[in-house]
Amino acid sequence: MRLKVIRIILFINFIVSLFAIYGIFSFPFYKEMMIGYVPVILGVVISFFTFYYRKLLQKYIAKCIAVISEKQFLFSVFLLSILVRLPWIYRPGIIKSDFQSYFDGALGIIEGNGFGIGGQYPPGPSGYVATVFFFFGVSSYAVPLFNAILSGVASIIIYFLLRGYDVSTARLASFLVSIIPSSAVFAGALGYENFLLFAFPSILLIFTKTQSALMQSILLYLIFLGLLCGIVVLTHPPYILLPFIIGIGFWISGLSLKKSAVRLSFIIIIVFMVIAPWMYHTYKSFNKPFISANFGRVLLSSNNPYTDGIFSDLYPPLNTENIVSHDERMAKLAFNYIINNPFRVILLSLKRTAYMWGTDTTTLGAVLDGRELEKKIMSLITQTFWVVIVLFWLSWSWKAVSSKVSYLPSFYYIALIWIFIKFSIHFLIEPSSRHHLELIPILIFIAADNLVGINKV
Repeated sequence: MRLKVIRIILFINFIVSLFAIYGIFSFPFYKEMMIGYVPVILGVVISFFTFYYRKLLQKYIAKCIAVISEKQFLFSVFLLSILVRLPWIYRPGIIKSDFQSYFDGALGIIEGNGFGIGGQYPPGPSGYVATVFFFFGVSSYAVPLFNAILSGVASIIIYFLLRGYDVSTARLASFLVSIIPSSAVFAGALGYENFLLFAFPSILLIFTKTQSALMQSILLYLIFLGLLCGIVVLTHPPYILLPFIIGIGFWISGLSLKKSAVRLSFIIIIVFMVIAPWMYHTYKSFNKPFISANFGRVLLSSNNPYTDGIFSDLYPPLNTENIVSHDERMAKLAFNYIINNPFRVILLSLKRTAYMWGTDTTTLGAVLDGRELEKKIMSLITQTFWVVIVLFWLSWSWKAVSSKVSYLPSFYYIALIWIFIKFSIHFLIEPSSRHHLELIPILIFIAADNLVGINKV
């Protein structure tokens, strides 16, 4: 049974990687910018030569492992992560769009006004910015600086996540995570994406610790899992599904269904304890407990007669409704449109796939507004990097479904399921590449495994 589930996961991952390849080649077409094929061509060429000279890369990594100690390497990638983000620390992005609401919410928290009535958005994004302001002061440099530090820590976490699996993969993946171009640019924004880039690999690392921990330590790791899952749920509500995916991971790792269910139940209890105060807050304000009343809005904005599939400002008038009933009404309108117009929704979803998975650049404009030269340069670098990573993801996925992958730790399957969940969500709503930022480290360690790891070509 486990083997069948594993094969299904690997097959679905292969299909998603194919959609990503489709997105890469169709994104310039949708944008009506044929120059957009330049980074695609560059990415293909770089991928080819990287594959062709993979033996040299493998030897170079082995030599680095022999010459550079673990402590020296970790210090180097942490420092490198800070350095590549310095331009965005000292030239932070313009506050606009969602970032404005995060900033305003953070100021309200710092000034002692709490989250206000709240409800439309989850508290995590504003809470993240407010936490940084609390420790570093209310400054345009505070969040970019903290994002850079957090990205450096994420590079180290990726190393420890993979070290027990394969040291070569761990080193290459850690280095690549430290220089992710989109993460470097987004360090200058007031967004929470760099926090998720840190949090998701951290959750996977804690999960792996439960595999080898003594019985008295497992409980502590499960508590950490629940706490971190709860925090990310309050930041990005779809993460409410993650504890269940972790439960599947426990079962795939060899635990019985009963033991997996017990661990899952414990994590869910901790998650509920974390999100309960916010849900009580929304219950007092709207007579209904919820995390965010935003799903209907984003679903309708991407699925209505006038949308281009990406976004539109067509909302039903609010009138005297509260935000909960208003969001529910918008969700109902969106579902009715999806059911009654399946073919148009499919066409729109193909376009959304291109904007979500075909590029890593769709939100650079929000950070580099007014900096046209920087935007062009970073778009070229970011998209080329993304194309290379996705091509090696596809290569690895094909090997996996062809049974040419020799061994995978169970945290791989958690990561692959989560990639599919994100794909499914953004097949219908909010196809912005910033929503896959936390998945890039996962795709990077898959690419690194493909090149220099146990499952190298």
